[in-house]
Amino acid sequence: MPSSKQIVRLGYNRISHHYRDDKGAGLDAKYRKYWLREVDRRLDKGSRILELGCGMGVPVAGYFTRKHKYLGIDISDVQIQRAKKLVPAASFKRVDMARLRFKTETFDAILSFYSIIHLPLDEQKPLFRKIFRWLKPGGLFLSILGRGRWTGREKNWFGTTMFWSHADQETYDQWLIKVGFKIIRKALVREGTGGHYQFLCLKPSEIFGS
Repeated sequence: MPSSKQIVRLGYNRISHHYRDDKGAGLDAKYRKYWLREVDRRLDKGSRILELGCGMGVPVAGYFTRKHKYLGIDISDVQIQRAKKLVPAASFKRVDMARLRFKTETFDAILSFYSIIHLPLDEQKPLFRKIFRWLKPGGLFLSILGRGRWTGREKNWFGTTMFWSHADQETYDQWLIKVGFKIIRKALVREGTGGHYQFLCLKPSEIFGS
């Protein structure tokens, strides 16, 4: 039986073009320009941005690469191959986000749209701690996470099997705050009768005495 990581990797390899076309449109296109602008307006030109689960690079990589230094990572081979062709000015790497290593205070902003909730739940809280360390003081973390607690495999998701694992919104509140983040904006992203939560978090500068 394939592992959860194999399910996610092979799943996106199979459905990449169906999930997003080369212009970033698709049946599940939920990116909001409002949130991208909200991050962008808080950044100086030339800021360093990391996206966890970058997919095929559009629209997020294309949006931020115009003004900033962008690195996108994804577990899917096909997604990364497409991203390199579609947004050649950006940098991309195929890797499991749970295995990433960066120096402390490397990035000005870290983004994650529906991607952290592909990790097993026990890998998510440690990743939040690493994200906090990777951010510079005053850095931003924008992520779409779960609304209700659920772990399992979803069959026939855009034509493939997909793995999801997420805590409820209150648990994510607690985890992010305990790590050290200040939640500066939060909103429900509605999807039919359900949905996910969008979190915009700040790594405070004052804890470093700056």
